[in-house]
Amino acid sequence: MTPASLVRPPDDWKPPASSYVVCTTPRSGSTYLCRLLRGAGDMGQPDEYFGDGRYDAERRAGAAAWVGAVVAKAQTPNGVFGVKLFPPHHLALRTAGVRLPDWLPGLTHVYLRRRDLLGQAISFAIATQTDHWVSWRHPEQTREPQYDAGLIARLLDRLVEWESYWRRHFALSGVTPLELDYEAVAAAPRLVLADLRQRLGLPPSAAIGQPSERRQPARVQRTSRNDAWRARFLADLARDGYELLDRPRRARAGLGTLGDWIGGRLIQPSFRPRRKG
Repeated sequence: MTPASLVRPPDDWKPPASSYVVCTTPRSGSTYLCRLLRGAGDMGQPDEYFGDGRYDAERRAGAAAWVGAVVAKAQTPNGVFGVKLFPPHHLALRTAGVRLPDWLPGLTHVYLRRRDLLGQAISFAIATQTDHWVSWRHPEQTREPQYDAGLIARLLDRLVEWESYWRRHFALSGVTPLELDYEAVAAAPRLVLADLRQRLGLPPSAAIGQPSERRQPARVQRTSRNDAWRARFLADLARDGYELLDRPRRARAGLGTLGDWIGGRLIQPSFRPRRKG
């Protein structure tokens, strides 16, 4: 993105009092973290507002309308703004000429990842087949997921690419994010939120650590299926080996939509028998 292509905030733009962005990947525990943040009542209303299909009319009207609509939606009354981004959402903003720090002075970056990357890929594979992404909301039509080593491998590679995307973005932008592991968030949510409150300049609160939407409590979605698929995947890996076919230039450049990455149109990993001898 060249300086000439950037879209600057309009003269009458009024940024939030405090802002943060959760930079993450699918199945990282970001839904759980964002529910905790929304439940605090004064830490913004983070969600995937810049995702595909969100605020399409405002997006077509231009960057100012698009960013303005999201900022208005994702603020709490005290002026704190929060939003969640996957790499394709961030790329969509860049394509539109939007640099969030230009619109959100003092923006705090929260980098959320999951230590168990293979477990994340297996969860990703199950969710893409069932369309069951959160524990409290079920799709109208659910189909039984089928084990697919190639799909798990493909999504594992997506997650590695996306984590690299965020690392590269932080390095090139001079950003030092607040780094969080999902496992740490799940173990000590109050400590995590207290740290973020301090970074945002908010006073301590005894109310933090409770998920929002309490009538729809979040539950761990991992079942014995996840463990069985892990064992089977590792057995396939030991038997057949694993390699990635050459990546198109488009994938190496980090371009593409969320659908491209999930559907595997940018890169095709495969299991191949090891050579004997």
